[in-house]
Formats: sequence, structure tokens, C-alpha cells
Amino acid sequence: MKRKFISLVCCLLAALNCSAELEHRISYTFGFVSHAYHQERHDEHTPKFYDQYYFPGPNDHGRYEYTDEQLQSIPLVFNLQYDCSLREHIGVGLCLGFERERMYQETNIIRSNGEQSSPFGNTYTLWENEHKTGELRRRILYFLPEVTAYWFKKRHVAMYSKAAVGLRLNFEKRTVNRWMSPKEPLPNANSANLYFQISPVGIEVGGPYWRGVIEVGWGAQGVYQYGVRHIFKGKNKVE
Repeated sequence: MKRKFISLVCCLLAALNCSAELEHRISYTFGFVSHAYHQERHDEHTPKFYDQYYFPGPNDHGRYEYTDEQLQSIPLVFNLQYDCSLREHIGVGLCLGFERERMYQETNIIRSNGEQSSPFGNTYTLWENEHKTGELRRRILYFLPEVTAYWFKKRHVAMYSKAAVGLRLNFEKRTVNRWMSPKEPLPNANSANLYFQISPVGIEVGGPYWRGVIEVGWGAQGVYQYGVRHIFKGKNKVE
């Protein structure tokens, strides 16, 4: 029991000693072309083929609906990041990010209204087509735990790679245009899914406490990131 207690005390002392040497980084960055934006842009330009076999069958009064979207927002995201260096070359942290998307939508709704016979004995299907236009506004909020591996750290420059996986929350609001009347709001659609960021190369340059940041990667935070970073630490200094 005594040995366990001594071991516990030693571990606590070691943890306190490490906590005094922790190096903290807070970053404010803007990212361009996130994974969500690229996905919407890809879907927008992907050719769509509507085959008759996907239409609702006759006599069942079925419904077939497809929507074409046109992205109208700027591919910009905002990231607030915190990083804590546990060792000289390893850090862990958390990113809070926000993105907004706006899309113009055209929806076509096709319904089958049964079959009808012609005077010549031919049978054909009756179709009803409805066309709507509207707008989709989507707000994306994400929380990403991060792991950073530093290639090197100097007094005025550092280079690193980073990976993050976390939660993405989607808040959607749709409206439909009505002729000679205000836009009609539709029920909001909220969802959640996994999100990620991989940045193979990141560079920070500046003074001991404030630096400019550039990152290149892929995912939630964007292909390119630019911003500023504040560094504060314990008794050890970056050399």
C-alpha cells in the first residue's frame, strides 16, 4: 500500500512538472474551400440522368422528386483552435468552426395519375409535373479534437502536420417561392455526422508570442488556412 501511495505521489509530481512546461497555442484562422463546399459544388456539376424506370409506376399514384441546386455562397470558413503541446513535438487540442452555405434550388415533382386508353387501343400513362423554386440556407458548426506533430520549433518559426476528427452539426432552413406571394418556409432539417481535417503541412512564422499561420490540407477547415496564432507557455521558452 505504501509503495502504491509513493508511486501515486511521484506520478502527480511528474504531472505537475509537465503542466508547468506546457505550451499553449490559440489560433484564429480563415479557411477556403472546405470539404462541405467542395461536395456541394461537385454534386452541382455532376450530370444527372433520369431514367423512366425510376418514375413512379402507373396506377399507384406514386411520386418522384428531384432537385437541382446552384451554390451561391463564398467558400469561406472560420476556425478557432486551441493546441496544448504535451511534449516537444506532440500537441493535442480542439477546433471550433463555422461555415454558411446558400443554394438556389429548382425542384421537379412528377406524379403518375394512372393509365388511359386511346381510341386506337393504345395505353399510355398520365403524368403530372410540378415545378418549384426556392432557397436553402445551411449553417454548419463543427467540433474537432486535433493531434499535431511538430517537425521542428524555433523561436520565430515552427512547422507541423495535423489531423482531426469530430462532430459536424447541420442546421438547414428552406423556403419555396410562390407566385405573387411571400416565400413559404418549409420545416427545418437538422442533422449531425462525422467530420475531419488533414493538414500535411502547416507553418507558423513570427515572434515568440504572436505568429502568422498558413496551412494546406483537406477537410472541414478548408484547403488553405490563413490567420494568426498566440503562444503562451510555462517556464520553458521556444528556442
